[in-house]
Amino acid sequence: MNTAARLVVFAIGNRSRGDDAAGPLLLDRLAATVPGDVRLEECYQLAPEHVDDAAAGAEVLFVDASHRFSDGFRFTDITPLADHSFTTHALSPGALLALFEHVYRRPAPRARLLEIGAEGFELGAGISPRCAANLEAVWPELRALAGAGHA
Repeated sequence: MNTAARLVVFAIGNRSRGDDAAGPLLLDRLAATVPGDVRLEECYQLAPEHVDDAAAGAEVLFVDASHRFSDGFRFTDITPLADHSFTTHALSPGALLALFEHVYRRPAPRARLLEIGAEGFELGAGISPRCAANLEAVWPELRALAGAGHA
C-alpha cells in the first residue's frame, strides 16, 4: 500500500481541452506549496487502479471542471455509489469509492468533489477567461484545505 497521506487530491482533466484543464492547473499550483502529508494525482479520468491511490489518504478530494455551470465553484460530499459509470476505463468519484469498499472491505475515506465552473472543452483550446476567474476564486479555499503555503 502507498504511504499514508492526510489528503489525496485527484485532479481530473485533459490539459488539451480548454476548461477541462482546470483540475490539472490547480494541481500545478498546489504542487509548489503543499506539505508532505498531501498526495497529488493527475488523471484524464478516474480508473479502477486509482482505488490504490485513494487508499493512501485519510481524506480524498476530486477536482474537476463542470459543464453543468459556468460561474463559480462548489464542494459536495461524495458517498460510495456503484453507478453506471463503472467500466474498465472510467468511473465516477462515487463508483471509485464503492470499488474501494469492495476491494479493501472497509469504509471509504471521507471524500468531496470540487467542481469548477467551465464553459468550453474543445480540443486545442485554452482555458476560458470565466474558468480562469473561477480558479482564482477557489484558490484560497483549496490552499487552506490542503494546508498549502501562499503561492
